[in-house]
Amino acid sequence: MNKSFDGKIIVQLIRRDSCRICISVQNQLQKYLKEIDTVNLQIINLDRGDLLPPKRQCYITPAIWVEDHLWYLGGFNLKRFEEKISELAAVGNPKIYNYEEDNKKRIQGEDK
Repeated sequence: MNKSFDGKIIVQLIRRDSCRICISVQNQLQKYLKEIDTVNLQIINLDRGDLLPPKRQCYITPAIWVEDHLWYLGGFNLKRFEEKISELAAVGNPKIYNYEEDNKKRIQGEDK
């Protein structure tokens, strides 16, 4: 898992100023995460010239990435987000299923 240097779960919100949904999602996330000390929220605002992190798209916003995995694209469900973040935080060092990594291991015979 790709946690930040302080051990927090990295949540990235990719947004635009012209996107009304983006503004609402940012407000919901900031309000919710204000009480959570296990998450590092990074806001990437494309209209203000913020650079897009590697392997991210900018065509549909809002986009929410958690630990390099796309969780939401074009919408958001705060209740489900809370459930998933709680699951990640409770495990301590959770393994998020990564198809590409798993497939490499199977090909190399490391999954046995």
